[in-house]
Amino acid sequence: MTTLVFLFFPALMIAAAICDAGRFLIPNRLTAALVLIWPIAAMLAGMAFMEAVMAAGLAAVLLLGCFGMFAAGWLGGGDAKLIPAAALWIGPAAMVDFLYVTVLAGAGLALVLLAYRNFPLPVFAMGSGWLERLHERRRDIPYGVAIAAGALFAWPSTPFYPF
Repeated sequence: MTTLVFLFFPALMIAAAICDAGRFLIPNRLTAALVLIWPIAAMLAGMAFMEAVMAAGLAAVLLLGCFGMFAAGWLGGGDAKLIPAAALWIGPAAMVDFLYVTVLAGAGLALVLLAYRNFPLPVFAMGSGWLERLHERRRDIPYGVAIAAGALFAWPSTPFYPF
């Protein structure tokens, strides 16, 4: 049962990445589930009270910063909610790894998509729907994929990693 609760985090992060890549949308229910399941997982992991408070405080600071970036147009709304929700699970000890890999994965994703969007749509992509939408220049970049990559990279360094 405990392992099952701990596996919610990677499963929900993968689901968020798939939703963002496929529809340029991270459903609020995924982010809410991450936040709502975290206290149960923290209790099951035997997380110390102060460690939980620090994780929640860090997530709150990230929420404010991410909403500032959302207001400036630098980050999508789903991304601005997913980062702090993931931060609850990641905690202060693995936060640098999470943010570092997220930034690197986001930069790589942006470069690949910018290159893809600067060339004519390949013949094999015509009529595919998803590849056509991904090719549209006015589309955003699905940073949920990069956030999930950073979170999954940092996950083994958290108290929730069951293996």
